[in-house]
Amino acid sequence: MLHASSRSQGFRFGRWTGLARAGRLTASSALVAALLVLSSGGCGQEGRVREGSSGDAGGGGGSGGDGGAGGSGGGAPRDPMPLRVVNWNVHNYLNDKNDSAAVDEVVRTTAQYVAHRKAIGAVLSVIDADVVVLQEVENEASLSDLVQSELGGKYTDIGIVDGNDPRGIDIGILSKLPLDEVVSHKDEQFPLNGTVGPTYRFSRDCPEYHLTYNGRKLVLLGAHFKAKEDDNPNKRLAEAQRTRAIANALVKEDPSRAVLVLGDFNDTPGSPPYLAVLGEGDAMYTNAPDFVPANDRWTYDYQGALELVDHQMSNPLLAGMLDTTSVTIRHGNDVDDATDHAPIVATYNVK
Repeated sequence: MLHASSRSQGFRFGRWTGLARAGRLTASSALVAALLVLSSGGCGQEGRVREGSSGDAGGGGGSGGDGGAGGSGGGAPRDPMPLRVVNWNVHNYLNDKNDSAAVDEVVRTTAQYVAHRKAIGAVLSVIDADVVVLQEVENEASLSDLVQSELGGKYTDIGIVDGNDPRGIDIGILSKLPLDEVVSHKDEQFPLNGTVGPTYRFSRDCPEYHLTYNGRKLVLLGAHFKAKEDDNPNKRLAEAQRTRAIANALVKEDPSRAVLVLGDFNDTPGSPPYLAVLGEGDAMYTNAPDFVPANDRWTYDYQGALELVDHQMSNPLLAGMLDTTSVTIRHGNDVDDATDHAPIVATYNVK
């Protein structure tokens, strides 16, 4: 595992994994939380992830949902097994309640919140991925509302941690598979490679989402680097370098791990942050959008310039499982109704 100083430590109890909002849980708080789980019948708190069946995501039944992810639908296991993954910046998906600790929290009207939620849900329902990593979501409550109201409860596990953005926009995950663990890196400080300072923190976080699928350990690293408003390119590059360092450490600890870095890099192919995550030589990652036709290879319309700023990069082990014919970037009126970014969808045939 990574050093304790670079991870937020959770405690495990039964089929739950707790994640402290800031730093590690103490032994006494872990005991209290464990007792709360026993007494409450499983009501989660924001920043918690669950390793089990129905609960705060509103799902019914075990892992895999109705799409069969995880191979829990009976019959002999298949090898390989397809895993459909999407990453998408949903642009300020904020709810209609003052329920965040964010300094600059924005509260939507109920009509605005419901309309945005429905638009996001309409796109995700069509894509029907097994795992969804979203940027710019407010909290667990907003994700749970999305799953319960728009997605039929099929995503049984939710993972989100309050990050560093002053508006409270975070990186979250919806999964038909049980989440084994969620690890936050929001409190880490790091300089640009080769320097001693200044030091930076992630603009939001770089959460690790740990899953097990078809016997394979997978880690998804959610990315949302510094935006170009009030630009600080060194900060964005430092975030990218640190993200790749986290990915490298995960593989060094367990070379059989499949690792996927996905999200909004706020920068384009060939840029320093892009190259920092991509790597080089035998350790070079594969970016799924590379297999999308050039005319469709964009996720953001910046004043008429169609840019690829969202990415889905797999380490060499997982890249060998990517179904290159499956990769799409969804465009259309339904996406435009929901956000200003396009979702990236790819299937990995996990061995």
